[in-house]
Formats: sequence, C-alpha cells, structure tokens
Amino acid sequence: MKHKNSILICGGVLAAILGLSVTLNTAYADETTDNSTISTENVQNNTLVDNDTIETRSFNQVTYPGGDWNVDPTDAIPNSNYYYYVNAQWQEDNQASDDKPVTGINQDTQMDVSDQLDADIQEIQSGQITDVSDGMKHAVEFYTYLQNTYGVDDPNAYKAMMSQLNQINDLKDIDDFNNNLSELYKSGLNLPFSLRSDVGVEDSSQYILHFAAGYPVFPQQIRNWGNKSNIGMSIYAQMSNKLLGLIGYDSITANNIVAKAMKYDELLAKNTNQDIFQNDLAAQPVPDYTVNSDDFINNFDSLDINKLITETYGSTGSRVSIDDLEGYRHINDLINPNTFDEMKSWMVVNNLVQNAELLGSKAQQIYHNNNLYSEFDAQDPEDFANENLYNYYGSILSNYYGSKYTSDQTIAGATKMVTDINQAFAHRLESNTWLSQSTKNNAIAKLNKMAIKIGYPTQVTDSYSDVNFDQYIPLITIIDNLNQIDIENSIESFSKPVDRSIWTMGGYEVNAQYDPSRNEITIPSAQISKAFYDVDGNSSENYGSLGATIGHEISHAFDNIGALYDADGNLNNWWTDNDFANFQDIVQKMSIEYNNIPYNSTVLDGYKSVGENMADNSGLVIALDVAKKQPDFNINKFFESWAKSWQYSALPIIDQMYAIMDEHIPGPVRVNVTLQNMDDFYKTYDIKKGDAMWLDPEKRITIW
Repeated sequence: MKHKNSILICGGVLAAILGLSVTLNTAYADETTDNSTISTENVQNNTLVDNDTIETRSFNQVTYPGGDWNVDPTDAIPNSNYYYYVNAQWQEDNQASDDKPVTGINQDTQMDVSDQLDADIQEIQSGQITDVSDGMKHAVEFYTYLQNTYGVDDPNAYKAMMSQLNQINDLKDIDDFNNNLSELYKSGLNLPFSLRSDVGVEDSSQYILHFAAGYPVFPQQIRNWGNKSNIGMSIYAQMSNKLLGLIGYDSITANNIVAKAMKYDELLAKNTNQDIFQNDLAAQPVPDYTVNSDDFINNFDSLDINKLITETYGSTGSRVSIDDLEGYRHINDLINPNTFDEMKSWMVVNNLVQNAELLGSKAQQIYHNNNLYSEFDAQDPEDFANENLYNYYGSILSNYYGSKYTSDQTIAGATKMVTDINQAFAHRLESNTWLSQSTKNNAIAKLNKMAIKIGYPTQVTDSYSDVNFDQYIPLITIIDNLNQIDIENSIESFSKPVDRSIWTMGGYEVNAQYDPSRNEITIPSAQISKAFYDVDGNSSENYGSLGATIGHEISHAFDNIGALYDADGNLNNWWTDNDFANFQDIVQKMSIEYNNIPYNSTVLDGYKSVGENMADNSGLVIALDVAKKQPDFNINKFFESWAKSWQYSALPIIDQMYAIMDEHIPGPVRVNVTLQNMDDFYKTYDIKKGDAMWLDPEKRITIW
C-alpha cells in the first residue's frame, strides 16, 4: 500500500483506550477498504487517557535518521530537514487540531474525490444527471433508502434482530449447534470461527477454504494494558446490557448473557494469536499455513466442520489455509460442550453489537453515546449512507468515477510510466552484484508477468439488482439481504477459477496497491489525479510523485513478503539459499535503520514498517532512474515533488495510534529517510557530515 489504509482491528476500542473518539469510515471496492476518517473531541480532557503514561522519548537527532524535527519549518534548509524545507508554508497553513486531528495531501485529495462523487449522486437523485448506468441508478436508490431509514425507530427492526438472535438462543447444546451450523453460517451470523473461500497461497489460480478461530473483541494485546483495557471492557459490557434491554431482554437475563460473553471473549483472547502489535522481524505478516483436508477435518473434536463444509461447499478441496495457527491448534478448547453456553452468549452479544447501527436512534445512542466513544454522537445519515454505498456498490462507483473523471490520455501516460519504471527495475536487477543469475532470471520473469491495473474497472455488475429498496422495509433486513447475496456469491466462487479481472481497489481511492497473490499492481483513477500527476506537466515532478508511487508498488513484489511469492502469485521459493540469506540481511538492516526514530511524541517501529520502507527505498530510486532520461529532467523538481506528495500533519495521539496499529510510518519521516539513502540527494543539496540530513555512506541502504 502507498499510505495508511483503514485500521484492520477494533479501532474504536483501541482509540478509546488511548483517548480518542473515532469513526472508521470504510469504503469497499470488492474486498479492499478505503482511508480512515478520524475525529477527536476534546482529546486532552478525555478520561480514558493519561498522556503522561504514553511513552515519549527524546533522542539526539544525529543518532537517528530523519533530520531535525526540532527546527522551525520556516527556518529549515535542505541540510537540516528537507521535508520542512519544501513544505514549510503548507505546514504553517495546515496544522492539525482537535477539529481536524489529521490532514495531508492524501486526505485532502480523497476528500475532494468524495465531495465530487457526493455532488454527482445528489444530481442523479434530483434528475440533473440522467446519463448513467442501471447499476449506478440502483446504487443511488440504495443511497436514498439509507438516508431515509437511518435513525428511524421501527419496532420491526427489533423483531428482525430478535429473529436473528433467536437462531442462536434456540440452540440447546453443541449437537444442536452442529445440526444447524450450515444454516447459521449461510445466514451470516458471527460464529466463534470463520470459514471463507479465498485465493489459494500455493496455487493462486484456484480458491481454497480459509479457516480461523473467532476474533475476540478484546485481543490479548489490549488486555495486557491493565486498567485501561479493564475500563474499555467494562464500557463494552454496559453497552451490551443496554442494547439487550432495548430489544426486549430482561435485566437479569441480559446481565447473565453479557457475563458469559465476556468470559468467552477472554477464552478466545488466550487461545488465538490475532497479533495486532507486531514489533519484531519474526512477527511480520507471513503467508497462511496450509494443511491437507484430511488432517484439517480430523483436527476437530466437537465442531462438525466436515458436515458444514459438505452442506455448504460440497468438499474441502485438497488443502485448507489456516489464518490463525494458534486458534486452529486450540479450537477444541474453544468449541466443546463445556464452553457451549458461554460461546452461545458471545454470539448473541457479538451479533447484536455489530448490528446496533441498523436498529434506529435509540440503539445508535446507546452504541455511540457512552464513555467508550466519549460523547461522540451517532453518524449523520449522509455519512452513514456514504459509508454503506461504498461498502456495497464500490465497483459501480469506481466505474462511474473513473470513466467520468479520468481521460484516456491520463491513463495512457500513467501506463507508459509503469512500463518505463518496470523496465528500469529489470535493469537494476540485471546489474545487481549480490544476486545469482538464476535468482535474477526469476525476479525479472516476475516483473515481466506482473499484471497492471490503471484507472478503473471497465466491466462491472450490480450484484444486488434484484433487491427492492423499499423504505418501509427495516434497514437491518435490507442489509441482511445484501450480505446474504455476498455470502452466496462467495460460496459459489469456491468451485470456480480465480477471476483476475476483479479490481480489489476502488477507482475513487487515493491510494495504490500490490497484491502478491495476483502479482498485480493497481493504480486507481484518484491516484492519477492532478494532485500527483499532470499529463501536461513537468516529467520530473510527475516521476517524483506518481512515479515514486508506481515504483513503490512494483517494489512490493520484492519486499519481505512479496519476495516469498513467485511470478504466478504462488507461495513458492524462487531464491537460492545464499541469495535469500543476503536479502534477509538487507531486511534486517532496513528494520534497524527506521527503528526507534522519534517523531511527534512517539517512537516508530522499523520492524513492523519494513516492507513499506523497502518499497519507498526502491521505488524512489527507480523512479529517479527513469526521470533522468526525460528531456526536461530537473532533479530539484523531482525531490521537491517527492516531499510535497507526503504533506501530512497530525496530533501526537494520532501518530501514537498509527505507530501501534499501522505498518506505515508518517509521511514526513518517509520523505527524509528515503532521501538520506540516496547519494544523488547529497550531491544535489551539498549535504555534509554534521548536517542533520547526513547519513554516513556505510549506513546508507540501496536494495536493488
């Protein structure tokens, strides 16, 4: 990924413990989330955080890379802090505040794209825009439905919720659970495990089943925080009690259910390894572990997984991917006759809380207006409508936005940049001095086979075309219907080859990605907007921004994770032992280089962020290789464009949260440390030993 994406764990819980009120707005194009929107209210006075307890460290700036962050931006020169030197005026005009705790060129551009789409949707609603696809018309009907139904207190919504929960309440024992498991699974209820059809890691041309134990509301890493996590769990329990009471449970029953649910959540936390705070090289994300189907089936004592798979998917296939090996090993401790009552209660609470937003204003008030979320009110209907529109109609919105706002000339220009950067990367690999020829050949073959998606999907379908968005149907029922369709499509996909034409990132996203299982990069329309690429502009500026992004994504094919996949996207070792040992040494050195850099009252984790930092390192170097060949080459414009493409300002608590939860380091640090590894930067700005932007030559890292 080019930059921070949506937080993948329970961000609201973590943010509350740190002292934030958080809204995590996600927008889905097929499978991929959009950028987080984070807001704070009176952060300093929030009772769940004591900033004195958050470690802040002061370091000698010469000891750590990144430049001098103590210098006033208006006084910065290239030798002290290059990011500040280029962006001094921007930093002065865009300081983060409680009202806007994080801002930057990526966030602002994404907001511009969203505002444009919002305006178009309103004009489609009003009839001002009529020339749109049937899918887009249906999407706007869904948007209108959401606006009209969000926050409406409808007794039928409570009945619909109770109908779902009664599927759980009516279960008598573990045998009854197994007998009804296929129906529970297909209904989309949260279960104490997950089973899904997804791309195989050893053969990415086929879908295989992926299994994981249930995800705890409070993972062990959060529980280890002591009193703060206890506060969060107490608030969650209170909220759950109130929601149960709202839909008709008496207080004694509700208290009993919640107590059992919290006990089961603790059991999940102790017996799973949903690691959200990876902080060493060995803990970096690794490909899924796979087992043969017979061993998989035989692993379960009480859970009749074979019956579920047979009734749902027909067969297990030859192998099953294990997403959480620890949970897989302990699944019989989690699901058995002795844990059944607690497991059942956990399912009730989990499914109710997940659907609270869909039950009207009273449930929304309970969900939002409690100490876990400070005094954060329920979402505005427009925001809720937008969030769910992107969630379910992301591919159609991608097609609409891209086809309307991205010219063929822009896509052609960006495509040529990708081709040129890919070729420059191949030249770097061929000239490499530490790789054997066989590994070089395999790496270049991977480059040559890399799929490129630029702009937007040209072919999309409306999966929900048969759904009638009648405003008198409860919101929870409509959302449940849409989810049922998604589940049915996922089950159906299991027997089919992987469709590599599907876009896994929205054309409206200001972002980019590399997918190792598809050996594919995606550069969406919003990323090739004028904020990062001007088809008529200076080539050095284009290569310093969009070119660096393209190089970054291509480089992910050869980072600490991408290097494990071959040209076909399969988990397959294509390295010699000696070459891979040398590569791991570089990974270690880069992890150390970025580790413990102090920034904005937090300390950065070089091990967790190493894949992104490797991609920055290679991407900018290779973009510069191509930029130098252009007739209007200007190295100053190239470096300045790089710095401008990472304009960013955030409150300390935002960067503290990202440091814990995200694999990306803040943009300003990315700018400076990447430059400190490039000899051309020193020559261009006459950086000398003793300058804050100096890094000794023997410490500079060039990967390829």
